[in-house]
Amino acid sequence: LEWFERCVKICPVLHYSGDPPLGTVAAATDSELVLEEGAYFVYGGDVVDKGPGDIRLCRQLVSLKKRHPDRVFLIVGNRDLNKLRYTAELGEADMGRPIDAIPRVHWDTKATTLREHLQAVAGGGADDAALGALNTRAERLRYMQLHTLGCPDTFEFRRQEIGLLESREPASVTDEEVVENFLFDINDEQGALRQYLCHGSAAAVVGNTLFVHGAVDANTMGIVPQHTRFELPTEKLPAARTGL
Repeated sequence: LEWFERCVKICPVLHYSGDPPLGTVAAATDSELVLEEGAYFVYGGDVVDKGPGDIRLCRQLVSLKKRHPDRVFLIVGNRDLNKLRYTAELGEADMGRPIDAIPRVHWDTKATTLREHLQAVAGGGADDAALGALNTRAERLRYMQLHTLGCPDTFEFRRQEIGLLESREPASVTDEEVVENFLFDINDEQGALRQYLCHGSAAAVVGNTLFVHGAVDANTMGIVPQHTRFELPTEKLPAARTGL
């Protein structure tokens, strides 16, 4: 968030109302982003995971988009979309699966499994009963963020932000409160990231320029996946299809 605020400080067409000091709560809650007339603003995605400011930055950007729907574009990045996994993998059904039924991520054959993670947390030598006791929603979320989502600091970043927004010491924010906050953020219509996803898009066209989070080249133009599942399928699926 502070990095974004520094960008705003030097941007000729974007500023905060009231010009609050960098890194303050006012910059994220009381003050709004202001876009100059005639200017366009495109945010390129991956709005979360970079520090203890995800909730506030999402709210700022969505507020700006709502006030200037035709001149503000919020691109959705993989780091934003992959949080949709929380709704399933922290749900009752998935939490009830045996530890060994949670698969290793399919893109890395050497990635840590859930069992390996829990054994590391236990310090080694723990039996299945002890590992089962450790397999809480909070620990499952830590496992996901550390080993499958590439954001090992996000859990503690969120604890810090909750403390800041609620005027509490971060140490007083429990693990379960952190989990519930992440789930609210994506499940509830008022969740900050949910709002960002709802007001965002995979691409934006401004004039003759196409903005995307990744890339469009000769190999991907007009192609969309036939299936999008996180786990490897048990049988071969059809190839991609032409979407345009």
